[in-house]
Amino acid sequence: PLQEAVSSALAGELTLLEHAIGMNPKAYCLWVHREWVVGQMLAAGDDKVLASELALCDKLLQADERNFHCWGYRLSVARKAGRTPEEELAYTSGKIDRNFSNYSAWHYRSRFLHQAGKQSLSGELDLVQGAVFTDPADQSAWIYNRWMMARAAPQSVVVTAALHPAGATLILSFSKPVTNVP
Repeated sequence: PLQEAVSSALAGELTLLEHAIGMNPKAYCLWVHREWVVGQMLAAGDDKVLASELALCDKLLQADERNFHCWGYRLSVARKAGRTPEEELAYTSGKIDRNFSNYSAWHYRSRFLHQAGKQSLSGELDLVQGAVFTDPADQSAWIYNRWMMARAAPQSVVVTAALHPAGATLILSFSKPVTNVP
């Protein structure tokens, strides 16, 4: 009876928090409290809560794809749910395919790249180049590109190029300083 009462109270708390987050999705305290409630539910043996929390994150990120509070919460839930880095990379690929200007998705992606065993950044370079070529003025892909360049192997030179069609401007990005330019 006590366990049932606690489980019911925690489920009610999640409902209340979902409503509150719907009204103010960028309030830290709501996300922190929600994470605590989920932890209590997991401690009580309710593993099903993780699937519903991932679904809630999907719903909220559809409403505001740049809500970094929700992205941070998703990271916590995904880890507790045992999602692999490859699964989370696939998730972010879908978000980036829908909107390559979603810097929150790019940033979230950076957390899993090394864990997924991507020693070569060539696949990532193709992804970011696609975004850069689509809109060279968008900063999200360029910021992610700079992050990738900083992690490139020291002996390699990685080059990203973009041609801005309207201004007939060629933009080049190198992973190492360019020297001896005449």
